[in-house]
Amino acid sequence: MKKKLFMKGNVIMTTPAQGYYGVAIVLDDAIKRELSPGRFSYPLNHIAITPLIFTKPISMDNICAQELKPLVFTRYFDKQGETIFWRNEICVHIYTNRNEANLQVIGNIDPSQVCDMPLLWEPQDDQFHFCGDVTGKLGREAYIQYCRINNIDLKR
Repeated sequence: MKKKLFMKGNVIMTTPAQGYYGVAIVLDDAIKRELSPGRFSYPLNHIAITPLIFTKPISMDNICAQELKPLVFTRYFDKQGETIFWRNEICVHIYTNRNEANLQVIGNIDPSQVCDMPLLWEPQDDQFHFCGDVTGKLGREAYIQYCRINNIDLKR
């Protein structure tokens, strides 16, 4: 069976933890990148993880368009349980356009309303760009932030 592909403007319902649902947006058309001379990647998209987290499956009716912005996530770097430094990251990552995790696309929007920053292919100081297929834990940063704000122990 052929896998579904993500397309520009897709609104994806994520499943960052059991019983929790988030939202991610495909920001651009998929392109192939040359990894080394003559060796190309699968087609890649920029995907923005939003801060939205729900405790039930969602549809476009549950989403306020003004809340569809990339999450700014505070990532802590610990050593032996003590924070040695932290930094804020804009959660726009690079993934293949293959929906290997079989996540549900719940709608389509104009991605320029979500993110107006340049979509670069090289890592920046305030962003981690992960390449590869999306996983079932897409949007984990939004779930972690939700737990931090609501004093909830993280579920694995």
